[in-house]
Amino acid sequence: MKYQEKFLISIIMPVYNSQESISTAIESVISQTYKNWELICINDASTDNTKSILQYYQTIEKRIRVYNNRGQRGVGYSLNKGITQAKGQFIARMDGDDISLENRLAQQVGLLIKNPRLVACGGNMEIMDERNNTIGYQTYPSDNDQLYKMIMKVSPLSHPTLMARVKIMKKYKYKTNLSTAEDVDMFFYLLSQGPISNVQDFIYKYSWHLLDVKKTFYITFLTRFIAIIKYGYIPTFSGILTSILQLIVISLMPEKIIIKIFETVRFYRPLRTKENIVFPTINTVIAAIGKRPI
Repeated sequence: MKYQEKFLISIIMPVYNSQESISTAIESVISQTYKNWELICINDASTDNTKSILQYYQTIEKRIRVYNNRGQRGVGYSLNKGITQAKGQFIARMDGDDISLENRLAQQVGLLIKNPRLVACGGNMEIMDERNNTIGYQTYPSDNDQLYKMIMKVSPLSHPTLMARVKIMKKYKYKTNLSTAEDVDMFFYLLSQGPISNVQDFIYKYSWHLLDVKKTFYITFLTRFIAIIKYGYIPTFSGILTSILQLIVISLMPEKIIIKIFETVRFYRPLRTKENIVFPTINTVIAAIGKRPI
């Protein structure tokens, strides 16, 4: 056993109507090179075959535990329930329609162990369409100062790739009255507790879907300014200005155009040849992203 495998990682996975993808998501956890984990699945009253699939995996894999909500309660409630049940020293997030690459847990726990001041970390992602085809890549900086400033403009890390120290997450409660953007308040909370970072490798495959983009941003915008008071966050002038300009633009533009702009700014597209898609090296991605606005 590697030295860091003495630490148990509790993976929290809220699930709702994911019968088409949940098996692949769970298998990606089982295939991790880091073996000391527990997977806590919270079924939010799914109406398809998700529950039976989860029960099957719970039967064949002792590291998997399943909890069923009585009625649909939302992501925030499910996350809080999962955190309460966590027994590990680290808590990791994952969604039921995504894939964790096999070295994800090992790389993230390694980063947190080597940097004891870090309270949490995320990582870079491949973006998938509904057929699990790669349509883009999303990268995040590793420097805490840069992440601290950018939260007023965009997310400093991807919520499904989050790994945090359990002593930090056990003190937090996700807001249960939000239908979207429940992660924004949590990011501000983490930054108030200490530095965060991101693994600079691709560790996750994210299933891209963005519903009700205007509602999501309105909640995000409000949460940002509440956090300034709630967590003592100190924004830059450019951060405040950018957030206000985003609000104006998003209020005036059609949703389809907003999504296209977001994808253009935030996604690095695959390099294509005549025969296939070429997976870019991390240096290629960083060089390309450096030429684009954050």
